[in-house]
Amino acid sequence: MKGQNLNGKGTQPALQGVSETLFIPVWARAMETRRPDSLIQDTYALRIMGDHAGLQEKYRGAWLSQIGIIARTRALDRVASQFLASCPHGTVISLGCGLDARSRRLDNGIARWVDVDLPEVIAHRLLYFEDGPRHSSLSGSALGHGWIEEIAPPSNGAALIIAEGLLMYFSAEEVRGLLSALARRFPGAQFVFDVLGRRYVGRESTHDTVSKCSAPFRWGADSFEEIRALCPSLTLLERKDYFDCPRSRLKWVWFVRWLPYIVRTCQIFSARFSQPEGGMPQSPVAGTPRRDA
Repeated sequence: MKGQNLNGKGTQPALQGVSETLFIPVWARAMETRRPDSLIQDTYALRIMGDHAGLQEKYRGAWLSQIGIIARTRALDRVASQFLASCPHGTVISLGCGLDARSRRLDNGIARWVDVDLPEVIAHRLLYFEDGPRHSSLSGSALGHGWIEEIAPPSNGAALIIAEGLLMYFSAEEVRGLLSALARRFPGAQFVFDVLGRRYVGRESTHDTVSKCSAPFRWGADSFEEIRALCPSLTLLERKDYFDCPRSRLKWVWFVRWLPYIVRTCQIFSARFSQPEGGMPQSPVAGTPRRDA
């Protein structure tokens, strides 16, 4: 994708690889916002899509991705809202934030928000979301880990880390390294993330939106125990699926949603990094710790 001049806002760096997926969630949320029966409202996505002619045509017909992104958005919104209700002064860190507007849509006026993504993505993001005293944008690869040192662990110990539509683009060893770095820097933090099923690794060419980008699916897991094998300090709080949507929106998926391989297509896990013995007490979050998958 060549650099673009966005309505006089200057030419932005070209997007390649995983960065090319930047506009898929924007398109999905903007299209949802236009619906009279919308499940979410995201006026930021509408405005961004208005500056990028061709998105609607590029992803036309990709209803499965569209409703999947909306289901994921709703699930992660609920986790973030529950976290902010119990820890209103907490810190929310979004890895691979893209052009996500959660830090504005759910802002309570006192929480701290940190959005992390590649430099070329942050350059696009800053066109629409200004940094401020409680909102910070950090440029860097989630794999480089240098950005982690730029975020001071919250003094009250209350942190929620979100990795949305991100980990499937990493290798297993890269996921292990990222989780280990987060566990060291943010002990006791809640971590919520989505995971692609193992059978879909390497099959991005069959995906209705990612197939239009050069971003391979490199890692997946079918259970939480597979993830915990990469990071033993993680404890499961809650597992969510992608089917919390009206039957009419899921179409044929509604009738096969119970099949194991469908269930494992995409899952959302909320977990917690262990707290060192004698460390700061954990802040309350939704969900009771579990060890099952």
